[in-house]
Amino acid sequence: MIIREVKKKDFKEVKKLFLRNDLNFISKNSWDNQWRNPLLKRKHKFIFGWVYINKKKIIGHVGNYSTNYLFKKKKINCSVLHGWVVDQEFRNISLVLIKKYLNNKKNHFFLGSTFNKSAGNLLNSFGFAQVPEKGLLQSFLIFLNIENSLDIYFIKKKLFLKRLFFRRVIIFFAKYFLKFYLFKNINNWKKIHYKNKVKPLSTLGKNYSNFWDKYLKLNSNGLMLDRNKLYLEWILNLKKNNNSIKLFQCVRNNTLIGYSSCLYKKVGKFKYAILLDILSINDDQSIYEDLILANLKQAKKENCSFFEVRNFKLQKYKILSRFKPFKIKLPHNNFYYKSNDNKLSKYFNSQNFWNPCSLDGDILQSLN
Repeated sequence: MIIREVKKKDFKEVKKLFLRNDLNFISKNSWDNQWRNPLLKRKHKFIFGWVYINKKKIIGHVGNYSTNYLFKKKKINCSVLHGWVVDQEFRNISLVLIKKYLNNKKNHFFLGSTFNKSAGNLLNSFGFAQVPEKGLLQSFLIFLNIENSLDIYFIKKKLFLKRLFFRRVIIFFAKYFLKFYLFKNINNWKKIHYKNKVKPLSTLGKNYSNFWDKYLKLNSNGLMLDRNKLYLEWILNLKKNNNSIKLFQCVRNNTLIGYSSCLYKKVGKFKYAILLDILSINDDQSIYEDLILANLKQAKKENCSFFEVRNFKLQKYKILSRFKPFKIKLPHNNFYYKSNDNKLSKYFNSQNFWNPCSLDGDILQSLN
């Protein structure tokens, strides 16, 4: 067996590895997009991960891409861990792959966000810890179509797939119960009206750059992903006419004062929406509410089953209070980090230090 660096041509073999292990892998478009990361133009060489090969067959993979965070106006280098999987009969080499990943001492910290509890326990043995933000243990849902939402639940849980009749019977009765139980959740948002001017944001131009610069000046005390124009265009692959991403802007006096990004995903024939990011100058509640409302109306227009908000700071969930969302406690926190910087370590342990969103961590996996 040999271990080597990931090559761009490895996509098909790596995807086969994931399929053998009943896991989803990033799309070919997302795989190719890694090599277009604007941060890499400043680096002489970047390693996108490692593969383990046995008899010319890839039996293990760990991926890696570079991103920047900001803290007190200083750039913090981060390496994002993604696509860590090994065929079952060779699971013992998982440790070798993660050691390879951690060997880069130039990063201030490492971050991953798609781990189950057992993988998390393994990461703990390598010095990783869970991101100490309580908001990462909650998910908020606003249902737009109860019946389709139930279908998505059954498909994801792989329940009654061979007994479609029983699934339809259960959904029939559950639908009416949930419509009564979640009446406010389903209908309350329809009574809310805009207070500010909101419109689609088709391209990120100078207006967005000015907004981001101003936002940074007002919010520099916590760790925050650098969402500069070039990076945001890259991570969301906006230049490829990505129809699964919708952006909205809130404008006042021709000046951008708030922005949001939302991802549309499909499970079978059903679609749902996930809020990726939402920002406003001075954390204005009315701007946040208007952006949420715009995303809800768009999700309804696109026949989405539900609208989901997760992976945000606990305080930010207050913006949803008027929308009466259904709250779900998540079984565990998927976000794990490891600090490489002794000076920063004392901050990483503090909940107030983190200001997460769904663009953090392994967003490449979510963009499938």
